[in-house]
Amino acid sequence: MARFFLKIHIFLFYVLAFGLTCSAFGELQKNWEIVTVDNEAVYFLDRNSITLSEEQIGRVWQLKNFRQIKRVPPQSISSQMDYDCEKSRKRIFLKHHHSGVMAKGRLRVANTEGQFDWKSIESDPVSERIFFIICGKEPNIIASNLKPTSEKEDSVADNLDGKKSADEPNQVSK
Repeated sequence: MARFFLKIHIFLFYVLAFGLTCSAFGELQKNWEIVTVDNEAVYFLDRNSITLSEEQIGRVWQLKNFRQIKRVPPQSISSQMDYDCEKSRKRIFLKHHHSGVMAKGRLRVANTEGQFDWKSIESDPVSERIFFIICGKEPNIIASNLKPTSEKEDSVADNLDGKKSADEPNQVSK
């Protein structure tokens, strides 16, 4: 009986050890391709990791490689992102912080909790470019702080009326 439990524990150890190392090697074997560069970082994606579901949700591995060497990690952040091609939004599915560049070095933080909240793709050149690569179209960017012109005119008129009414009592009291 004890021998049976020992065999089960050894089997489970091999399954776990093999499964964890395969996922780690999968991270190292990515074919990173530059998407864009800015003052802070160089952004990459792995075209081989792109998948598109029937619901038009694309999933891809991305890498943010910081240009300046930091005293405190991370030096790079790899993340598996979901892009909703119909609603022009994105979410982080999985995120890893690495102590070295290009997703190398020690894994400092691994967030494997799963699907975060969806966020609209704002005027972010990195997200827009990756969205275009995955979905084959430009995202519909919704600027939340912009009002239609008729609302702007009404609010300007309201402000002017408010200023006039606020100024009138001052003039009367003089």
